[in-house]
Amino acid sequence: MIIAFDGNVFVGKTSLIEALSLLCVATKLDEHGHFLKSDISSHLVTSKEVAISLQLKYLEAEKDRCATLDMDGMNFLDRSFISMAAHAFALYQVHGIDIRMWFLQEIQERVKSEWVAIPDVFCYIKCSHGLIRKRISENRSRNTDPLYYVEEYLCAIDDFNSKWSTKINGIIVDTETTVPIRLAETLKRQIFVFNRDGLNTQHICDHLRDILMQ
Repeated sequence: MIIAFDGNVFVGKTSLIEALSLLCVATKLDEHGHFLKSDISSHLVTSKEVAISLQLKYLEAEKDRCATLDMDGMNFLDRSFISMAAHAFALYQVHGIDIRMWFLQEIQERVKSEWVAIPDVFCYIKCSHGLIRKRISENRSRNTDPLYYVEEYLCAIDDFNSKWSTKINGIIVDTETTVPIRLAETLKRQIFVFNRDGLNTQHICDHLRDILMQ
C-alpha cells in the first residue's frame, strides 16, 4: 500500500509521516530532493526550457524512489508526482511558463514504464499561509527558495491539490491547530477504510489533464 502526502512547503507533511510511523509499520520515502543525482543550486525558473530541465531531474529522482518501495508492505511518500503536477500548474498560473502538456506526456510515458509511484491513497496536507511563513522564519537553516512561499504560488498549489482531492476522493488534513500525533491517529483510521473506487492509471492521467489544462 502506498500513501502519498502532498501540499505546500511547511504544512507539516514530514511531521505527520513521522507521527503516523509510530502507529504503523511502514517504509518512509523522503522527498525527491534526497534522491537527486546532483544538487540544484537555484529553483529560479526563467523559461520553459529551464522549467523542463528542473522537472526532469525530479522525475528521474521519482524513478529512483520507485526502486526503494516495499511492494509487500506499507509506504509513506513525502510528496508524490502530484506535487510536480501542482508545480507545473502554479508555474503557468503565476508566471505564465507553460510546461503542462509536456508534463502530461512525460508522466503518461513514465507511468507505462512503472517509473512513477502510483499511490493507493492521496493525502492533501494544508494549513494557513500565515503559519507557513511563521514556520519558514523559524527554520531559516533550510534555505527554502522564495519561489515556494510567494502568496500567489501558495494559492495555486492549494488550488491544484484541492481540485485533485475532489477528483480522486482524497483525504484532506488540516494541520493548523491539531498536534501531529492526534492527526495521525485519525488518519490511520481513515486510511484503513479508504476505498479508491477503482481508480486506475488512465483515470489518473485523465484527471491530471482536466485540472492542468482548464
